[in-house]
Amino acid sequence: MLWMMRRAGERNGNNRTYQFGQQHNHPLELSSNEMMQQKLDYLHRNPVAAGFVGEPEAYLYSSACDYAGTKGLLPVAVRRVNGYESVGNPSCTTRTSSPTMLKIATLSLFVLFGCIACGTQHESTTWQLDNLEQIGGHAVEIYGNPKVVETPYGKGIAFDGIEDQLIVDASPLKEYSEFTIEALMKPNDVFPENAAPRFFHIESSESVSRLLMEIRLNDQHQWYFDGFLKATTEDLALIDSTLIHPTEAWMHVAVSYQDSVFTTYVNHQPELSGAVRYDPIPVLNGKTSLGARMNFRSYFNGTIAKIRVTNAVLKPEDFMPL
Repeated sequence: MLWMMRRAGERNGNNRTYQFGQQHNHPLELSSNEMMQQKLDYLHRNPVAAGFVGEPEAYLYSSACDYAGTKGLLPVAVRRVNGYESVGNPSCTTRTSSPTMLKIATLSLFVLFGCIACGTQHESTTWQLDNLEQIGGHAVEIYGNPKVVETPYGKGIAFDGIEDQLIVDASPLKEYSEFTIEALMKPNDVFPENAAPRFFHIESSESVSRLLMEIRLNDQHQWYFDGFLKATTEDLALIDSTLIHPTEAWMHVAVSYQDSVFTTYVNHQPELSGAVRYDPIPVLNGKTSLGARMNFRSYFNGTIAKIRVTNAVLKPEDFMPL
């Protein structure tokens, strides 16, 4: 990947703010304002790193931008030739200058921006539920008689809805302020028994915050999703009995959270969204319950194959395949 930059047409002393991006109209996502400042500081110290050489048509914009409103994602910077245009944030003012000012750093900027890009990779934790001894390297408390079974997605754990439950001595959510949680699961057709099961529950004794993934069964061999998020002073349940899906079938379900927006998905399709202010669940004494609520009720009758937690809001096309 060749990373490049262009100097802004107007500069006021050392007050320079740059807009980053990739060629081919792909944004560079930033995980924090701190990372952004780190990049800016580098460019302030090294405005002409390595000495630029190259052709003017292959460049990226730089801009004067109020980063405070961009919430972790800078405007996309793209080439202005061959039909490309800048895709900007309304809070930013793009500045252009003569193409003759452009010079391209090849090797040095490849190293510089390549390393920056490496720092923006998402962190994911995947739990394949293929045994009862440990999950994700963490100790497990076993209740009832859950069983390891074969599934289309590798081994999974089947819960019979009669006090079957696993409590994992860890929270894969860590203390993320934004996240996506996914599960591959198959609910059995057991209405009216186990009609309101909670199959995934994260909580810590250090906080009242908690997150649950739940379903509701009806008498038509169907179920609908319920995502629940509770913080210190607020909580939100996303549930709609008209958004129905068949029982006895493998499904992908997910919830995500970013900037006070909580969203549910089924089979890679967004279903419901709502506003709630979330306080991250502490890692200290964090636990995960599979197959029931943490307090030993609302049991799930079905199978769970895999759980994945990512510290970003993923696009549905980046979800685990079904």
